[in-house]
Amino acid sequence: MKKTLLILASIALTGLLVILVSDTWRTTEAIREQGREGALKIEGQYNSSRWTSPVPLKKIHTYTATLVPDHEVVVQSDQDLTSGRQYFIRFLSRENTPAVRAEALRPIAGSMRLRLISDGRPDATESTAAMYRMLAKAMEGEEPGVAASGQDRTSDSVPFLLGGANDSTLELIWANSRPGEWLLLAVLLLITKALALKAWFTPWRPRRIKADRTEFVHPTLRRIDADAPPPPPLPIILPVRFPPSGVDAPPPAKAEAVPEPLLKLPRR
Repeated sequence: MKKTLLILASIALTGLLVILVSDTWRTTEAIREQGREGALKIEGQYNSSRWTSPVPLKKIHTYTATLVPDHEVVVQSDQDLTSGRQYFIRFLSRENTPAVRAEALRPIAGSMRLRLISDGRPDATESTAAMYRMLAKAMEGEEPGVAASGQDRTSDSVPFLLGGANDSTLELIWANSRPGEWLLLAVLLLITKALALKAWFTPWRPRRIKADRTEFVHPTLRRIDADAPPPPPLPIILPVRFPPSGVDAPPPAKAEAVPEPLLKLPRR
């Protein structure tokens, strides 16, 4: 049961990774093929920023810019864009935007729309601007200078990606991603690998612990029988019989004298 759950979990995470990667690739490829080339000249940044949802991996910043040559636009992006700098982009037209956004699972962070009069202008960047904003917020309970462009107007905007005309799909993905996204991808890969290895080495049937077996006897409780005694040694049989103790031994018998044979001389 445990092995089955581990296999299902690893398959589910692998499927999630495949869906996220394929969706990002498909969306970026659609913008690269169907998008138009352009250049954005950043003018300033609004004070309003928001975290992405549902996972707060990055912040979305709002800028005023000029779409070369003379279109004033409001740009929302998760990239830190520098005022006065020009960036090459690829953006969709209004006709292609609904279809691409409907198929995209991963929200496209970059969006662009025409700037309205109600958007106002960003506050001038000064060394004391941050202190004045904090003081005004503490005194009045609100922060001045936050224009209406801080609101999310997805319906009026078109998505765009930072990148040149000759950039490949992989280069566009790299240029428009943040470190938090790559970190999340690496964590998911490590978790998937750990689950897959755990599922691989987990047996289908759990091994029973020896202490739980009825036939198992701990070595310290085993009965060890003594070795059989060695056989008694064979008696030594001697030709001489010894008298029992306390009894006088009979005197030895005298040997009878054997007469020596007579020598006979030969006759002449």
